[in-house]
Amino acid sequence: MLASLSHQELPDDSRCHLLVVDNDAHQSGHGVCDQFRDSLPFPLTYVHEPRRGLSFVRNRLLEGSVSLASDVVVFVDDDEEVSPTWLKSLVVKYRASGAMVVSGPVEPRFPADTPAWVYEGTFFRPPRHPDGAAVDLAFTGNVLIDLRLVTQDGLWFNPRFALTGGEDVDFFTRARFSGARLVWAADAVAYETVGRERLRARWLALRLFRSASCTVISQATIYGRFRTLTSWLPQCFTRVLRALYCVAAAPVRGRSSLVCALGHLAVSAGIVAGIFGITYREYAGV
Repeated sequence: MLASLSHQELPDDSRCHLLVVDNDAHQSGHGVCDQFRDSLPFPLTYVHEPRRGLSFVRNRLLEGSVSLASDVVVFVDDDEEVSPTWLKSLVVKYRASGAMVVSGPVEPRFPADTPAWVYEGTFFRPPRHPDGAAVDLAFTGNVLIDLRLVTQDGLWFNPRFALTGGEDVDFFTRARFSGARLVWAADAVAYETVGRERLRARWLALRLFRSASCTVISQATIYGRFRTLTSWLPQCFTRVLRALYCVAAAPVRGRSSLVCALGHLAVSAGIVAGIFGITYREYAGV
């Protein structure tokens, strides 16, 4: 990530500052930041966040950005790379659209020995939208946030999701609920190398279960339990029917169809679990 940031084209009429928040108890990122500090086109500040969890890391980034009197904060993950015009594209779209949130695509990069079923099933296909289109949701892997959402609307990442993940879905759902507009910047591309540990059916199933359960928990808090139930329960049954179809199609479509069936069942189970406030702490062991 730092290597790709060293080649950024900066937006016109802007001042940029890079904040790196390290959540490792041993502060393993400190030396890496020192290696790249002089090659970056903007100042770098390294911060250690001792409280474990994604919500605490992201809130520390919000706090740091507010203390710098920034207009916006841009989130990107440490296991990604960005195109040279990535930052400029986000800022240009922000200025042109007037939206409070601007999100861009995260394209997956797979190892050379990736199994065929991964490609056939399109399990890692990122969302795609027309440039400038309004979107319902954003993710912190590639997003710009107007800091007025924090300073005026009081939005922060919920510690409830610190070790589960889903804190970004919750944040941007609440942002939309408060009236914020989210738009898509198709040219602001980030790239994520998919680790081999993710190329397993078990990992996919757990991720889908966790994502569904956290989304239901978040929406029940925001919209109310009854509205969430009536919205999600029909999808729960639909997912089971899709799983049965995928199993029936497996003799023709192969393993990808079986993994797809498992994914539908995982989402269905996650919906039920979320209704009862149960989820999977995906990041508890990290």
